[in-house]
Amino acid sequence: MFPVALSVHIEVSPRGISSLKFIKATAPGLRWTIAGDTCWNQAINEWMKAYAARRQPDLQLPFDLSALPSFSQLVLGALQEISFGEVLSYKEVAERLGKPRAARAVGNACGRNPVPLMIPCHRVIASDGGLGGFSLDPNIKTSLLAFEGAEVGTSLA
Repeated sequence: MFPVALSVHIEVSPRGISSLKFIKATAPGLRWTIAGDTCWNQAINEWMKAYAARRQPDLQLPFDLSALPSFSQLVLGALQEISFGEVLSYKEVAERLGKPRAARAVGNACGRNPVPLMIPCHRVIASDGGLGGFSLDPNIKTSLLAFEGAEVGTSLA
């Protein structure tokens, strides 16, 4: 069972998923609604069902990130490579991008993520093992990481 009561509203443009908003729900579990271009509904539903069942969704969903700066798009592309239950530090993401001094910029890009959960910015934490920032409720980040079985609280490179 999903650890918190969470509802997700997903907006879809003709280019792909453009935003995902978390809404507090009253009953335990993960629920979602989809609005906009319906050609992606089946893929989105399959992705969400896999995630809710604690499985790494193996579908590549289309995202409409065209409103974001190019560096943010680059960072969000890298975040899609972080597996279910895995965590990386902001510094590690910056290093993977070949920009080892850009950890703060990675954090800023995570904060601009219009599609949290599907582009897993919650899997990026501070080098000291702390949660770091999260543009939404930090309790949601904690719950998502616990749900995925991620090890948090130990020092990372």
